[in-house]
Amino acid sequence: MSLWRTLLLSGLPLACGLQVVSQQNESIVRRDAEEGAPRVAMLLVGLMKRLDENNWWNMVKTKIVVPHKVDIFIHTSQEGKQMEAIHEMDDYVVELVDVPATTPPSTQADLQFWHFKEAFKLMHMHEYRSGWQYNVVIKMRTDISPWGNGYLSLKGYETGGSIHMMTDWMFWGRRDDMEKVTTYWDNLHNYFQIQYPNAMGRPIDVKAMYESIKRDPRQKALKYLPPNDPTLHRSGEDWHSYNKIDVLPYPDEGKLGALANLKAALDRGKTKCVDGLGCTTRCGDRLYFENKDGRWCDGGGDYDPSEIRSESALLAWIQSRGLVICDIGASMSTINFKGVVEQRHLASDC
Repeated sequence: MSLWRTLLLSGLPLACGLQVVSQQNESIVRRDAEEGAPRVAMLLVGLMKRLDENNWWNMVKTKIVVPHKVDIFIHTSQEGKQMEAIHEMDDYVVELVDVPATTPPSTQADLQFWHFKEAFKLMHMHEYRSGWQYNVVIKMRTDISPWGNGYLSLKGYETGGSIHMMTDWMFWGRRDDMEKVTTYWDNLHNYFQIQYPNAMGRPIDVKAMYESIKRDPRQKALKYLPPNDPTLHRSGEDWHSYNKIDVLPYPDEGKLGALANLKAALDRGKTKCVDGLGCTTRCGDRLYFENKDGRWCDGGGDYDPSEIRSESALLAWIQSRGLVICDIGASMSTINFKGVVEQRHLASDC
């Protein structure tokens, strides 16, 4: 086992009365990347669960951590329970914080994004002490991993402005782009429930959304047209292990499908779209029904102002920051999700 020391973290905002205990691995020596390769950090967040299913750590180690010489930062609320399996990772964990969770603005499921923000702070403190920064940051949970011939490629990491995603399970991008995504947690209440409770009225970065739709593998398979029946998936796969981008509203320029409407908006010089301010929005294509008004949104929680659905709200936040949303990569063709092996036949690079 690696040498660990216990210390109190300073410089992080703490809930009243809570004490944060951190374990920092002093034995880690920076694993210098090969020339031309990025320095990579993994932020492992949330409850440390399902570590014993489908050989999780071995898959993550051999298909992500070792090939990319990854440093791991863990932020969890495990409160010391069932943490034994974590020690398998000792040689790669730079810092681990186990602290009681804060109060979420919506549901407990959103706490992964609090852990994400706090893990990024841990990484930033390590960068400050070390005098350099990581090039790429990976956010993931312990209920997801590559499997079989699947692995994580960081193809295209040199180009900024994109987040490579497999829903909220796992995503990666250049460091500064990922820092923008961490702000999602702090805006969950004010942005989604106070300022813009109506999904149709949230600001749209037209170019970022156009580029995102253009790259989305499911939209490509649908030839960028709404399905005749939203309950049927002509692409052969629903959004389960992809991105739920087809529920997001987009500018209504009288065309068929999100891509055509977004392009028309760009062609008339519309780079930002706010419903009612020189722009009218319509429902996402997943909710499209022929002969129905474009603002007839039967999207369940995705259009319910009393709910925040992270699968769609996170995407809305990312594109509103001007970031392009991509699939996590063609290399992630086979995955283990909660102990079940799944094929991603439409997996693609950005």
